[in-house]
Amino acid sequence: MEKAKDETKKADEKTQVVALLARAFGLPMAGIDLIEQRGELKPYINSLGLDCAWKRWPDSIKLIEVKRLEIYKQVGDVAIVEIIGKDKQEGIRSDIGSASAANMILVRGYPNELAGTRALNRILRRVLLPYLYEEYEKNVVTLKREELDLLSKYSSDFGKVSSEEMVKEGEGDQAQTTTLITNEEMQGIASYLEKILNAQTLETLEDIGGSIKNASLDFTGAQTDKLRTAYKNKKNTLTPKTE
Repeated sequence: MEKAKDETKKADEKTQVVALLARAFGLPMAGIDLIEQRGELKPYINSLGLDCAWKRWPDSIKLIEVKRLEIYKQVGDVAIVEIIGKDKQEGIRSDIGSASAANMILVRGYPNELAGTRALNRILRRVLLPYLYEEYEKNVVTLKREELDLLSKYSSDFGKVSSEEMVKEGEGDQAQTTTLITNEEMQGIASYLEKILNAQTLETLEDIGGSIKNASLDFTGAQTDKLRTAYKNKKNTLTPKTE
């Protein structure tokens, strides 16, 4: 009973916090997400929020070039996209987004598209942040004292980091990374990851899991973690959902 009350209280606080952040920064509520990290709620602006802010301040950045520096073709590859733009003061701004098996949820991911989304969101976040905090300064004076007290817990770092930097998939979306894994470690398990991704039935996936278990003594902790995550995510896509 107490646990249910705590969950309800936490859900109510999340809704209230998102609503306050939306009012303060002039964003739609759907453009703000909250991540629970180490028992604390961390807010960030998602792709929708950044798009809405960009629409509001379209002159903040004009994109002039998109470079696909690396293309993801198979597990072990890295997709890298650089986006270059010009800000309102004619300054050149650029940011890079990357996607690989090491920093994305493989079952859901579209690495080449995801790398582009990450690059765009990073450049938008950097150029839009001053505009958003100017909006905050104007709107915060309309809030009540109790609203300010609650908002102060979440507003100081709002918009400054992405969900990826908070170790969570988001951003269209970014990866739920676990233990950091090196390129060499990725190459060592690439064949197993390919098999997991290509599995069409639970039976096939379980057979693959058995072969991975037999070879697991030779894996590092990062390799095991990556395989376990990929296996779990693939299994979720193959398991029929129950009402």
